[in-house]
Amino acid sequence: MRQVFTRLLLVGLCFAMPAQAERPHYFGAMISPHGNYLAVAARGANGRYSVHVFNLVRRRGMPIAAKFGEVDVTRVLWQSEDRLVVYIGDLTSEPPQERGVVALDRDGSDAVTLGRYGIPDFVHTTDSDDILLGVSGYAGRPGHDVYRVNTRTLKETLLTPESPGKVASWVVDLAGVPRAAVVAETDRSAWYVRQSAAAPWQMVEEARASLLPSKPMAFDTDGKTLYVLSRRNGEHAALYAYNVAAATWDGPILRHAKRDIAADFYSDFARRRFLGISYQDEKTAFLWFDPEYAKIQKSVDAALPGRTNQIDKGGDGWLVVSSSDRDPGEVHLLDAKSVSMQKVLSYRIPSSPARY
Repeated sequence: MRQVFTRLLLVGLCFAMPAQAERPHYFGAMISPHGNYLAVAARGANGRYSVHVFNLVRRRGMPIAAKFGEVDVTRVLWQSEDRLVVYIGDLTSEPPQERGVVALDRDGSDAVTLGRYGIPDFVHTTDSDDILLGVSGYAGRPGHDVYRVNTRTLKETLLTPESPGKVASWVVDLAGVPRAAVVAETDRSAWYVRQSAAAPWQMVEEARASLLPSKPMAFDTDGKTLYVLSRRNGEHAALYAYNVAAATWDGPILRHAKRDIAADFYSDFARRRFLGISYQDEKTAFLWFDPEYAKIQKSVDAALPGRTNQIDKGGDGWLVVSSSDRDPGEVHLLDAKSVSMQKVLSYRIPSSPARY
């Protein structure tokens, strides 16, 4: 199960168009961790987006029972095989807005509002009832913090009781330990790392106000390498690897001659695997560090040439969302063993259980 955990880029907001007829019927498809279900934001008769869940085993789909009222579902994440984390907001406003987060079972039951946390900096799911939340200004604390939260009981644990200063952003390793932080104060900014939850913080770079040249983004699977976007050797931000123990840099791993590398980083916290990144070239491109993802991406791109093909793994199967400038997306299921791909739905066209 893959999740974007750095840039809170709301994919759904790009569909907030003046003409309702031009808006896609679906967006934001996500496959469940074990591959039995597909969740997607779906436009209803009132023009608002809710959540539909497709059972990929029984080959049927239906809207979940939860009533979101006069708001839109803007993002959907699988928290576990049985539970979802759903962002809600307004896609008709200008600009579109997110307003809150709700956790609920896939049939719409046991809905718990996470409103007291505001709009999180990030949500990392762990294939359990617990999630990791990045929050700002919660419980009277200055700056940003990270909590482990049970979305059924709302039992919470603060994971950042000791920080290197007024933190503006955190990076959590794949064991769920906050181990890198960017500090932003009135007259200075800096970023820090530590080798473990018990280790002291070590400053890596410091600058005046908002002039920090680098930003830590994600830990590799081994927990020893930290991926950083930095302008340390040039005019444009590039991707580097920072060795936390040795305090050494490697790279650039990825750079562009004419613009900054602005990337989304993907990781699987349940399996503790760093997967890779997506970045903008002539079209969205992917750089997978995980060999299995790299192999599947190559096969899918060969089968669906000239399109942007976003892949995600659930159980033994793969979800493929294929899009282009003129097509918001077609959703396919890929069986890697038989090398067969089946189209499930088109973002443009309503799909009924009978058709599916």
